[in-house]
Amino acid sequence: MKQITVILLLLLSFFGIQAQDKLAPQERKAWVKKVFAIMDTTAANPAWLESKEYRKFKRTLLSRKALRLSGADYLALFRSGRHDLPFTHFDLFLENDGGTAMEPGQRPVKIQLDTVDAQTVVLDINTFILSAAPMLDMIGKIQAGGHTNLILDLRGNTGGSLDAAVVLGQYLTREPIDAGVYLTRKWYDQHEAAPTADEIKSIPLVQNLTYAGFMGSLQTNGAARMVIPGHDREIFTGKVYVLIDGATGSTCEPLVYLLREKGIATVVGESTFGGMLTGKSFPVKPGLEVFVPVADYYTAEGKRIDRVGVAPEAKVPASEALSWVLQDIQRSGD
Repeated sequence: MKQITVILLLLLSFFGIQAQDKLAPQERKAWVKKVFAIMDTTAANPAWLESKEYRKFKRTLLSRKALRLSGADYLALFRSGRHDLPFTHFDLFLENDGGTAMEPGQRPVKIQLDTVDAQTVVLDINTFILSAAPMLDMIGKIQAGGHTNLILDLRGNTGGSLDAAVVLGQYLTREPIDAGVYLTRKWYDQHEAAPTADEIKSIPLVQNLTYAGFMGSLQTNGAARMVIPGHDREIFTGKVYVLIDGATGSTCEPLVYLLREKGIATVVGESTFGGMLTGKSFPVKPGLEVFVPVADYYTAEGKRIDRVGVAPEAKVPASEALSWVLQDIQRSGD
């Protein structure tokens, strides 16, 4: 009797789940449509939405077959399909999928200084989701150590906010750093194509070089040009190396690009991720948020990094990048 009861409960449970699944497509369709409505009205560049890749992605996610998938399979379909899109920073975040999308200041931070020897130090930064204070503290320690070789390990650093990156950039050069432009839907509504060199120069400069100041400038002007001013403070005057890999992205990428282009650092490893846009989270329903690319990005020369990445000067497997640098330092000292 006990076994029969268990079997009956299992059958009832199974058919109950099946019934819920039959209802799920209609419920899911409503919030999926909301996801795309948010994307269609807030994504920075409307040209992205006209691409064949985005239209196919949208059709697939709204198809009857997709809507009948389990929640986990549907999320997997979304995340695999978005890799074919001509832009990044598009994602879904569920509470039972590790929490909602996290804004700057909410992610765990690792910034660590490791001394190799009296001449060489490694600054390992796993994220730029941090205030300027920890970076200033590390810079003070580097200066106090009197090192002649600085290795910046940005492998696995997926980006973050501006505050610490600006401080780091200013520690590596006294010259102004033209970090390019960010363009929102407001800007694209008045321009049909990518910005020209003259248009880039005419975009208002961000006056407050913090994440809050940057976002305020975007909201006010619809565009923002980042130029980190020159200064006469103390800087690192030794040799600088930057380690990168396929996960190095977002805020890291303009920094790596500029350090390479200006000859400030030797970039070693594998090409960066190519995820250089500005994203923002929007609520869809309780427990679900959509992350949308709200600002497009171009370098000061009008080049794209999103879906392109930044190539290293010394191309070696990322796992061997640190060893390569230490050997290069040794060779230079011979």
